Amino acid sequence: MDSICGPVMPGTTLNENIKYEAPWFAPSALKPTAFSLCGDIQRVSMSWTSKGGDIGRLTVDTLDEKKPKSLLDRNALSAVVKFDRLDIIEKKGKVESIKLPWV
Repeated sequence: MDSICGPVMPGTTLNENIKYEAPWFAPSALKPTAFSLCGDIQRVSMSWTSKGGDIGRLTVDTLDEKKPKSLLDRNALSAVVKFDRLDIIEKKGKVESIKLPWV
């Protein structure tokens, strides 16, 4: 369910200006309704914003209307969403793997 209820389909590489919202498979108008199938998982958005050059800003925020909060906010060259983790590619090509922020 973590993969289905995330904001981005597993295998997606983030490296361009775009914002995604969970669940990734549902059309925009149906996302809140479709997410009701996800149980206790937090509904989040994930975005990549170019800062010019190669570096961008990767953010993951909750979509809780009452109390939104940031789960991840950092600079990186790109990021790849996997089934069980997020691989963040840093400035010198170093890859850091972290647990999916929305799990």
